[in-house]
Amino acid sequence: MNTSTSFRTILVSLAFLAASAHSQSVPTQPAQMAEPARLVDSITSFQADYGSMIIDRLRMQVSIHKDSMGYIIVYCGKICRYGEVEAHLRGIDFSLRSKGVAAKTFKVMAGGYKEKTTTEFWLVPASACAPAFDSSVGIREVKFGSKFKKTVVDYECCY
Repeated sequence: MNTSTSFRTILVSLAFLAASAHSQSVPTQPAQMAEPARLVDSITSFQADYGSMIIDRLRMQVSIHKDSMGYIIVYCGKICRYGEVEAHLRGIDFSLRSKGVAAKTFKVMAGGYKEKTTTEFWLVPASACAPAFDSSVGIREVKFGSKFKKTVVDYECCY
């Protein structure tokens, strides 16, 4: 191998290394953190007008923040009547349907037990994880009473 061939080989190698180093350059701006799920409101009493107002506010937030979802989580209290949470879930679902809310934009679910019967209203951006259930009372601490209502009709409860 002569000197000119060695020199060409070194130049080609340097050009290759420079190109490969350029393609693996470190971005100058840090990656943005995904926006977390945000608790919009939490209530411990079931006043139909107030609950409906919170649902409307959450519905507006979901429409403003495209690709986000609304999560509504209902917790039963330490004193819980059979069917109580289910009645609230049906009432909330009925309220959402009667307001023309698309089912794919909201999730309504039971979250377990807390000191008092509680409903949480969450706004969850597309890039965020769904809120984790925050049940603060174990099922062994819950006292179950009689049925919530003998006959439950969707519009009778909640929202």
